[in-house]
Amino acid sequence: MTNTNWALPKIQAADFTNSWLNSAKKKSRFVNHFAHFVAGDFNEDLFYGWFYNYLRRAFRYDSSYDRKWFFRYYFTSTQMKRYFLWLTSDPQNSSGGRYAEVNRVIITWLKESGYLDYWIRLGNEEIKESEIKTLTQLKAKYPEA
Repeated sequence: MTNTNWALPKIQAADFTNSWLNSAKKKSRFVNHFAHFVAGDFNEDLFYGWFYNYLRRAFRYDSSYDRKWFFRYYFTSTQMKRYFLWLTSDPQNSSGGRYAEVNRVIITWLKESGYLDYWIRLGNEEIKESEIKTLTQLKAKYPEA
């Protein structure tokens, strides 16, 4: 599901400050790419090595996983996409420091754009459908209950 109805941020390098290891240009490139990755339904073709490395450092994701494993873990099911966005949108998971500006912009965008709410709602609907299916099967199996 590609969401082209929602606005993507148009972040420029001028929106950030340069820091010793993290230029304003790198920050804006990451934020814009993050938005395109999420809006593109977490397309694996957009999950570049540089993007993965920046993402795991900026949001304190475990660096012991390789890029392919990380992608398979977080981006191949609705529930895990939802979980990833929930983790990413939590300021407690922000690395802070040289990534603080990036974290703030992404967290704000996820909440204000509707993407976070959309994935939470989609995940809840999926859980409900699964539970109704299980309930139906149990009622058929145990009609006396």
